[in-house]
Amino acid sequence: MRHGDTGRVERRRRGSEGMNRWWTVVGMGVLGLLAACDRSTPVPKAEGIPSAPSPTAGTTTAAPATTNQEEGRSGAEAFEASLTPNPLSLGEIGSPPVDAGRTSSPAAIDPASPPSDSADELPTKIAVGELVDIEPVVSDDPEEMMRHLQQIDEELRDLVLAGSRNLMERDQFLAAGRQLGMMKLRAGERLANLERATSAQRTAGVVAQLIALSHLSGLGDVEAARKLKQLAARLHDADDPELAHQSRVVLLGFELQALQNGQREDPQSLVELARGLFQRDEDRGFPEFMLLQQMVTVFEQLDYSEAAEQTRGLLVEQYIESPDPQLRGEAWLTSTRSSPELQHFNQLYQQAMVGNESARAGLPAAARALMEAYAVGPTLEHLAKAISQIEYSGYLSLSRQLAELIEQQLNELPESVSTPIVRRLIDAHRRRLAILGQPFRTDGLLVDLEGRPVGEVALGKVTIVDVWATWCVPCLRELPNLRRLYDTYHAQGLNIIGVNVDDSSSDVQAFVSQQQIPWPTYRPADGQGMQSQFAEQYGIKLIPFVLILDAQGNVVRMHVRGKALEETVAELLDPTHATAADEAGGIPDAVDNQGAVSTNSVDP
Repeated sequence: MRHGDTGRVERRRRGSEGMNRWWTVVGMGVLGLLAACDRSTPVPKAEGIPSAPSPTAGTTTAAPATTNQEEGRSGAEAFEASLTPNPLSLGEIGSPPVDAGRTSSPAAIDPASPPSDSADELPTKIAVGELVDIEPVVSDDPEEMMRHLQQIDEELRDLVLAGSRNLMERDQFLAAGRQLGMMKLRAGERLANLERATSAQRTAGVVAQLIALSHLSGLGDVEAARKLKQLAARLHDADDPELAHQSRVVLLGFELQALQNGQREDPQSLVELARGLFQRDEDRGFPEFMLLQQMVTVFEQLDYSEAAEQTRGLLVEQYIESPDPQLRGEAWLTSTRSSPELQHFNQLYQQAMVGNESARAGLPAAARALMEAYAVGPTLEHLAKAISQIEYSGYLSLSRQLAELIEQQLNELPESVSTPIVRRLIDAHRRRLAILGQPFRTDGLLVDLEGRPVGEVALGKVTIVDVWATWCVPCLRELPNLRRLYDTYHAQGLNIIGVNVDDSSSDVQAFVSQQQIPWPTYRPADGQGMQSQFAEQYGIKLIPFVLILDAQGNVVRMHVRGKALEETVAELLDPTHATAADEAGGIPDAVDNQGAVSTNSVDP
């Protein structure tokens, strides 16, 4: 054996050990990113807070339990969100976010059997024919072929969803993936060669071929891999910048595979190729991001630590200011992957959320240290999101203190894509806290379920205002508790007002009738749910959102649920005891009265 061959063989052995994982990443990753790769049918992008780390970044402490919920999403959007843990875990690995997808007809609540966390659950196992239920389209109409490519991408997303939930056998998954990949390849070929197609449509057809071949190659099709390499090489110097860029991405993937297989030995040349990918703003997308992450993984497997670190630096450099929140958040988590400041903040944050007073006292200093160590917009985004979690847990003074620190730091940083997001979060936080001690006013913002305007709401000695939705699992789980409180205390002066933020009034009417909810239910007058003027006025980004009013209609408590809600109601109804607000000479800072911290949010 020649000198140096031992190290090469060892690296190749390690690379081979990772090949099964590599092909899984390629097969699943290409499927999940198909629409994002094919910019003719882009994946809708969420706005707001950066996402949480992938399982290769951050620490391993569990994230806080989810107790509030974000506005409903479609199944595809919910799956995209589930690709990484929840955005509010602040760099920690937690469970995927609760799927808040709406159902057209809400099911009855069985208190003994809590509602499912997912509204788009699939059967235990799925046959290929149940997912791949479209036929190939052969048409001379380029618009029809474009629609067909979009249909294929939708089927592929469903396939990934089933595969990610282990609802298909591996052979079924591969068969369905190959079937859809071939269908996309043929559709792309036809579109690219239609005389009536525009230049943009022909480009979309060629890109579809690149992606379909990438997908088939990732599923082990050797012939597809050969054709993919030929096509990418042919397009490398294409006049169309999009085609040239896509081909460079594909060819870099082949170079990475060759390095992993022991056919290449210079990782530095791959790093330089990666640097050359980012010539336009639109080149900083999901496919390029995933490729950089895969490069880091392979370099680490082969002990090319310097190349891995350089690639991480390139990823952070290119994506830390990305307009896409998931990419921006992942870049931030990559930059903070070994941060003692983030680890310390996370530790105190977790302890504070379970009632540790010393942890709460140390949290502002930990937040300041984190902001000083990583003075970039995404740091403030993560911390601003934490404010909502702390506030909803009842620690209002602490949330105010952190908001002041974040705003001070925000004013010292240059404007960035994060700036308006952080300002919206801080403003919403202030609007929520500003309602304490103030009258609860609807001012024409609400209507009843028949669409009639609501004037003055009916008040009791104590009134609970519950903002909820049929798609919100925590809201539905709280309903039996509200019903029990109403039955127990209504005769003593308790009233409840429900404000539903579903988009469909018919769904709400059916649900209220089915559940025989005895208290009045209103809806935002503009019908915009969580985006309504009512929600904007009160800064509502998470639900359930609970307020407690006194006999004069003033807000005296907020964010109270569960056992603490009954204790608060009983206290306020008892005329022999002064309220905590009276005793303190004002509105008190709430105690930890609702259990675990919320980890979902509606985009600001």
